[in-house]
Amino acid sequence: MAILLDIDSITPGTNKVANAIYFGAALVQDPNSNHSKGKPSKFRVVIALATSSVVEYTADDASRWIELNGGTELGANKGYTFDIPIRSTDSFNLRNKTTSVVNRCIVDEVREEA
Repeated sequence: MAILLDIDSITPGTNKVANAIYFGAALVQDPNSNHSKGKPSKFRVVIALATSSVVEYTADDASRWIELNGGTELGANKGYTFDIPIRSTDSFNLRNKTTSVVNRCIVDEVREEA
């Protein structure tokens, strides 16, 4: 059974201009996470955009960006789910490369999965 912790979300209908970070403060692993005990931890990102766009994430507070979906645009009005491994030192954020309305964006931490 998975243990999910609600980390953050974007209000549906929020407009995000190209290359603007999604979350004002970087998202970090819950301090009570099992990661420090040698168990895997990851952020599960559920996302849907109104306009097709490449979406990127950072784990180092916006120094380097990594494209989701192999750099292929996420289709307009289609839902996607990504699991991204995280460490206690990571500072996570998202952005899209073209301006789009965010229909849905939820980030949960998955602490354990069977």
